[in-house]
Amino acid sequence: MIENKKTVCPECGGSNLGSNGKIKNICRDCGKQWRKMHHSQLKEQAFQAQILELLEKKTIPIHRYHGDIVRFGVVSDTHFGSLYEHEDVLHLAYKIFKEEGIDNVYHPGDMCDGEKMYRGQEYEIYAHGADNQVGACCDRYPKFKGIQTYFILGSHDLSFYKQSGVNIGPKITEKRPDLIYIGQEEADVVIRTKRGEIVLRMVHPGGGTAYALSYAPQKYIESLAGGQKPNVLLIGHYHKAEYLPCYRNIFACQVGSIQGQTPYMKRMKLAAHVGFWIFELRVGQDNSVMRFKAEFFAHYESRTIQREIKI
Repeated sequence: MIENKKTVCPECGGSNLGSNGKIKNICRDCGKQWRKMHHSQLKEQAFQAQILELLEKKTIPIHRYHGDIVRFGVVSDTHFGSLYEHEDVLHLAYKIFKEEGIDNVYHPGDMCDGEKMYRGQEYEIYAHGADNQVGACCDRYPKFKGIQTYFILGSHDLSFYKQSGVNIGPKITEKRPDLIYIGQEEADVVIRTKRGEIVLRMVHPGGGTAYALSYAPQKYIESLAGGQKPNVLLIGHYHKAEYLPCYRNIFACQVGSIQGQTPYMKRMKLAAHVGFWIFELRVGQDNSVMRFKAEFFAHYESRTIQREIKI
């Protein structure tokens, strides 16, 4: 099992804490004296320091494409560890990506199902704990030579981080170098061609599905300042498939899910749009998207019929 992080100094992050002669509550690494706090407070401060450090080091990856036509695949919300994951759909997706000559795939979050997201979730998962879900993801995720998948962490993935400080993103990449972790909840990627470059953003927002499918994407796009807008926006989390062409000059898409409808979703009357995408776009010389084609491959779950048993 993955162990919780030790109590560390909120100033320098060192773990060599104790007393020095008459002075109590001192860090032997930096010499700072810290006031006595509850273990949970110290842990929270350490997590905040780690987040700030990650933000300072954050860089935007650049993906270079030959020519001015860009093609890539998109899958999302695989939820490994869930009894309702669709490994068959995911393998079909990567088989088609390979046949179509696609090298880069983008995954806007929820690689794993996490834990304690809602009451009764423990009965809907087959892999319990961060180690087991990371193992399930790395063992069951399709692997095709020449294809790399860039992913962010979603709300279910971050349940481990919020409960015990475990970031499963780097752990997945460590075991599977073809699955490349690039951020939590949101990350930008620069797509560069010979003609110009654009920004693709993956986001895994919060909140639930609205009455109108397009409401949540529209509100997110409307909240963006002019200088913060990406050219292409891929939205996970909602398990809905929808394409909004050129809303505030953003090509936005809710990318559906690989996980089927769970009992929780049925109780909440939430549909799951299971499937995956292939996108093709042309980048203009003015760093804009001149043409955008979206193709959705839908999967329809079969009905389970219970046969009558004669006694």
